[in-house]
Amino acid sequence: MTQQSSDDTSAAILAAEETVQRIAQELQRMKTAADLLENAGERSFQLQGSVETLVSEIGALVELSRRIMGGLNQLDVNHAVADLQGVLMQRLYGLSTEIAGNVGEQVKAKDDQVLSALSEIRADISQLKPLAERAANRKGLHL
Repeated sequence: MTQQSSDDTSAAILAAEETVQRIAQELQRMKTAADLLENAGERSFQLQGSVETLVSEIGALVELSRRIMGGLNQLDVNHAVADLQGVLMQRLYGLSTEIAGNVGEQVKAKDDQVLSALSEIRADISQLKPLAERAANRKGLHL
């Protein structure tokens, strides 16, 4: 071999080593990219699982919220009914008191009328007693 051919061979070997180095670097980059893609795929599956779990949990939360709202609405209705019942009971008590007062006044007025009529009847009877005694004496009866 000649010097020239030896230098050419050495240069070719150096060029081959540099090419192998570049290939190794590119393979390393490809491996890193593949690892990243694999990790991204795994993370994508993890993310998908997390999203599915999150959607399921949100669905459960919505259902619980509906129940809570239904309960609160029912409590509001019950509270409103209780308030209304209290107002109605107060009004009924007021009406019964008012009616009792009116009836009491009417009864007292009627009672006064009856007592007045009885007093008039008593006065009339008092006036009839001497007449009845005279009539009885005429017939020979004693009262």
